[in-house]
Parts: sequence; structure tokens; C-alpha cells
Amino acid sequence: MEIKHKIQFGGSTDELAGKVLSGEKIATSSLYAYYRMNLKEMSKVGDYASILDLSGNKVCVVRIERIEIV
Repeated sequence: MEIKHKIQFGGSTDELAGKVLSGEKIATSSLYAYYRMNLKEMSKVGDYASILDLSGNKVCVVRIERIEIV
């Protein structure tokens, strides 16, 4: 399993990471302009991402199952 992305939530970082770990949080969002300006690599379905706590420690690994651009 190759982990291609790292996700560290803003605001209540540890709380949100805990909600991912418990299954309560199952989605997130990102500013599309970052991808258009090549500042961030676009995730693909099937990619794996590490969810990080406030200190940058890995809390868990998630698999990207769906991407929507709205």
C-alpha cells in the first residue's frame, strides 16, 4: 500500500482526526484552485492518505473511494 497523500485538518485537528478514526467523519473538501495552480496533487479513487493529528503523527490511513468536483 503506497500512501500518496497526507491530510491534516485545520481548526480542531485532533478532534476531526478522531472522528475519521471512529467512522463519524467520512468526507472532506479542498479548494479546487490549489489543484488548478499545481499547488496540490489531485487524489484519485483508490489512493491512500494518512490522517494526521496536530503534531503530524499518523492517526490512521484511509482509502479514497469517491471524488466529486462541485
